[in-house]
Amino acid sequence: MVTPHGHIKLLDFGIARVNTDAGLTQSGLTLPGDIPGTPQYMAPEQALGRPLDGRADLFALGVVLFRCLAGRLPFDGQTRDEYIQQMLAGRVQPLAELAPSTPPPVRDIVHACLRADPQDRPESALVVADTLSRAAEGLSTATLPVSAAPAAGLPRWALQLAGLLLLAGALALGAYKWPSSEGDSSVGGTLVPAVTWPSAEFDARISPDGAWLSFISDRDNQSRIFMQAIEGADSVPVTVQGAVLSHLWSPDGRELAAVVRQGDDKFVMIVPAFFGGSPRVSAPLDRELNQAYLRRWIGNAIYLEVDRGKPTQSLIRLDVPSGKLEDISAQWMNGPIFRSVDVSPGGTRIVMDANVGGQSDLWTSHLDGSNRERLTSDASVDREPLWTSEDTIVFRSNRGGQLDLWQLSISTGRATQLTSSQMVEQATGASSDGAVIAFEQTSSVPSLFSLDLSSGATRQLTGDALGDFWPSIAGNGQQMAFQRAQPTPGEGFQFFDARVLVASAGSGPMRTQVIDDGFAARLSADGTWLAYFQRTAIAQELRVRVKNLSTAEGRILSERGVLPSVSAISPPIDWVDQTLAWSRTGARLYFVVYGAQGHEIRVADLAGREEPSLLVAAPAGARIRDLRMSPSGNAFAYLVRNSDGVEEVYVWDLAAVRPLRVASGKTPRGALSLPGWSSDTAIVLIHSSQRGGSYHLDVSELGLDGRRRTVGQVQDGVIPNAKVDHQRGRLFLSRSTEGAQNLFTMSLADGSMRQVTANESPGISFAGVQPMGDDSILFARDERKRDVWLVQRGPRKP
Repeated sequence: MVTPHGHIKLLDFGIARVNTDAGLTQSGLTLPGDIPGTPQYMAPEQALGRPLDGRADLFALGVVLFRCLAGRLPFDGQTRDEYIQQMLAGRVQPLAELAPSTPPPVRDIVHACLRADPQDRPESALVVADTLSRAAEGLSTATLPVSAAPAAGLPRWALQLAGLLLLAGALALGAYKWPSSEGDSSVGGTLVPAVTWPSAEFDARISPDGAWLSFISDRDNQSRIFMQAIEGADSVPVTVQGAVLSHLWSPDGRELAAVVRQGDDKFVMIVPAFFGGSPRVSAPLDRELNQAYLRRWIGNAIYLEVDRGKPTQSLIRLDVPSGKLEDISAQWMNGPIFRSVDVSPGGTRIVMDANVGGQSDLWTSHLDGSNRERLTSDASVDREPLWTSEDTIVFRSNRGGQLDLWQLSISTGRATQLTSSQMVEQATGASSDGAVIAFEQTSSVPSLFSLDLSSGATRQLTGDALGDFWPSIAGNGQQMAFQRAQPTPGEGFQFFDARVLVASAGSGPMRTQVIDDGFAARLSADGTWLAYFQRTAIAQELRVRVKNLSTAEGRILSERGVLPSVSAISPPIDWVDQTLAWSRTGARLYFVVYGAQGHEIRVADLAGREEPSLLVAAPAGARIRDLRMSPSGNAFAYLVRNSDGVEEVYVWDLAAVRPLRVASGKTPRGALSLPGWSSDTAIVLIHSSQRGGSYHLDVSELGLDGRRRTVGQVQDGVIPNAKVDHQRGRLFLSRSTEGAQNLFTMSLADGSMRQVTANESPGISFAGVQPMGDDSILFARDERKRDVWLVQRGPRKP
């Protein structure tokens, strides 16, 4: 910036704006809610996750100088991803056209610093320093008098600032030489972006010979397999009958196995690898399997990791000739609770990630579960292992301070870093020799927004690079709480590895305050108290904490809180039930804990110092969820799911101090939720069932007399729940139409729908909607992208 006295001060160019000419702001660079920052200044090798040296700083300097001289960034692109692709391709915009008065030596050195390949940039800092020194002399006041008119489109201060930057760069860069990359502990290899479509691409696999890449894409709102040559070619679809959930190459590379969904049924189908067609095998899977992921094909056996709705996953084996399924993990005795598992290429061993004793490590054993041993044992979180050879495993870990891919040698026990980026990565496939590895790279940029439904005006409230989720708002609409992802995830889930913050929610400048580590925060109606969860050593049990925001007094109410269900399989990430509820005055908190026999509801009177008291004890094995306070605060409703599958809806009358069972019965296939009250005499119920890639929602209103009224249906819901705005008699829910998600309202009177956001981009999602009292809402908007990348070792083929 230039002070009133003509002094030039260097600020953070990652957030700077040129405000003297609207034509130079390049406002089209990012989508709404995307905050310009370091990605626009990072070198291509950093974006690719390769080892860095000082030449990456030369690239960043080139970006800064280009923006000083031209008033815009050096690469074109309407979104951040398009910008990065232009950068990786080395398509620098011509500085001679954008800033024609730039001296040729300056222009040449800027373009040299912006070369995509570090080898093509100046060979040392001394060369750059010498060039910059001579260029800086040419921009001195002797050759650019103060009275001289600036070039058209280029303010005089920009040239002066560029001159000072050049001189400062010469002094700073000339003091040392670039450090060499010798001795770097990372694994050698070239990182290549393989598929960067606007849609979501995942489950990337490599053919055994390393020549072909296959992946699943939701392009055109269909879940299909695509295939392309590793060395470059157009992607072509593979014909499979149904929506593909997972796939796998045969050992000879001639066929593909795929988990396919047709309606409510799932099958394992085997089709020709190239172009697909009629299946040679079509083996049905159990309908009760929530997820099925193909892991390994060895001989006539295909191994699948499946989710049966239990704390641990299962490993099953499909015998291809007979089509019979066998649960391999059923024979493992006293095995740990594991999240993911893979089978070694030889089919004799398994590797899994499991949380034992509060540590998330990698474990291995024989296929029958014997000879179990720990492969990693430290404070790092190690997840999603993939065998790439009999001695090598690639996995995701935060041991480097962020979630990157690492490689482990089983024989030596040495772990070496494979990638380095601020995005979340997961290895999904490898060639038979391990020379080519495919991995998914997921970026997520969630921020908080408010939307005035009357005027349509949208206001972005936060823009932190770490990500802000799930807001809660006080009754006056002037104060909110939310959670922000930790910079270094401790458990690998940014939704749980978070800090709780409070902030003003009015129209003025927002002031935030960090309260504590925690998640799922709920503000009391008067904004005095904040309740939230923290992790404990027992994965399924949570610490329930409250803090007085006026006095900073904090209390622990329980170490056995129940985690609400979370929708995190696909965006958006949102809670689908609630296990905390404040009284209308904010003096009492009702919460669900694990009791001696089953779930219990306890109440804490925060005006006193007594321990929380027992209010409701569910039958043995029963689960309580969806605590919802009535609009008047005279009662709260909750759901009980018994061990026999019977669902019961209860209302607890706070005046009479007794429960009333309003409804009871077995829910049809799917799930029942209670998002809130429509009035003091009726509650809202939603029955959800997954159909295809979306949810079918049946919305009804249940009176306290047990009478039920149908409100409406939604065919394309994104999450199996909605938010109730009882003051205006409506629901807020998210729907996916033609591949794009948007927020809608549903009238509780007649079921009519109204779209309230106008998103057309894939990867944008909405969650955590909170009515703000007036005709406005608060919500989280998440911009997420899933791409496919490759690690290629050894010399690349010509």
